[in-house]
Amino acid sequence: MHIVICDDVKNEAEATAACLRDYFQQHNLSLPSITIVSNGQQLQQQQQVDLLFLDIELEQESGIALAAHWNRTNPQTMIIFVSSYPFYVTDTYTVQAEQFFVKPLVPAIVQKELQRILKRYEQKQDFFIRKCSGKELILHKQKIVYIESRKRILMIVLA
Repeated sequence: MHIVICDDVKNEAEATAACLRDYFQQHNLSLPSITIVSNGQQLQQQQQVDLLFLDIELEQESGIALAAHWNRTNPQTMIIFVSSYPFYVTDTYTVQAEQFFVKPLVPAIVQKELQRILKRYEQKQDFFIRKCSGKELILHKQKIVYIESRKRILMIVLA
């Protein structure tokens, strides 16, 4: 999984990244690749973005306009807005945003909503998340060779 955070305020981008890392660590999930960029030009250089955390008011650009362009070129990316201005929330509907978080982020809210976002992401992708011995595992469907069931226990053989 590749997550990109596009925010022109470095400490706010780092706070978002820390919140995401905490979630993945607390849920025993492998840490995704997290890239921080500060503008649309840097964002356009990113390859295969799964989740995009996007500020609405960037220094010289509109996050809404960036999201609209991104949706046309990368429709599989899920966009989550992060902004200090809650009155923009209705604008995010026009670009099919997955979520809108108000800065400063409240980790408990982000973690609750991130769980919902990841479940939706899982449904759109070619992998799924399952619990095994109390830990969540990410299984990529293309790597599954076969699944065997013995006395209600599944054994999944991966390539």
